Amino acid sequence: FADAAGPRAVSVAGAFGPRQSAALLAQAEALIGMDSGPAHLAAAVGTPVAVLSCHPVNGPPGHAHAPERFAPRGVENDVLILRPQRPTAPCRGGCDADEAHCILALDDDALWSELAAFVQASINKGQKAKKTRTSHGRNPIHE
Repeated sequence: FADAAGPRAVSVAGAFGPRQSAALLAQAEALIGMDSGPAHLAAAVGTPVAVLSCHPVNGPPGHAHAPERFAPRGVENDVLILRPQRPTAPCRGGCDADEAHCILALDDDALWSELAAFVQASINKGQKAKKTRTSHGRNPIHE
């Protein structure tokens, strides 16, 4: 994925422990991943997160894979959940298969387009925040 996303995308899967991961994620423009520990950690340190979910949009919110229950929590507009519109057979309400298949219903072009827009918005937001900190002559991270 990082190779396809371009030179600014980096995969550090398995390279760091929780503390080092949190420090790295706090410096990232955004995280794109699955609904997993790194996604929750990124949201906790204020990094925008895009999560791919197998649970369909019209699936029950109480389902074990429903992002309504377990998605990363962050600042409004800083968490994007991308998921299929409906389940793929044999699933009915939510994705219950042992192997990924409902998530494969996500359209590649639409997925890349949404992710690119989300990451660009995150970068723009980050640049604006850096300008604000610089214009005030201080960095609130070190105060």
